[in-house]
Amino acid sequence: MQDEPNRDVAAGSERLQRVVLELLLAEQSPGLWSVDEVGLAVGDEIAVGDAIAELHAYGLVQFCGSLVCPSRAAVRFEQLSQQGVL
Repeated sequence: MQDEPNRDVAAGSERLQRVVLELLLAEQSPGLWSVDEVGLAVGDEIAVGDAIAELHAYGLVQFCGSLVCPSRAAVRFEQLSQQGVL
């Protein structure tokens, strides 16, 4: 029972990471986003900072100065997914 709140927090964090990554990978995405812009688009500026840090740690996003964009690996994975290869 005590583990349930922790699992809920972890699941929420993972969902937010997915939302952020999908936003960055969207076809209509401008490519480079500031962390603040991502936070405004998603609606939770503080949690988005944490999600971006996690995605960066996993190598799924990279920073270009103060801007963030998906890594080449994330873009390629998305391309393969859309082609039905994965």
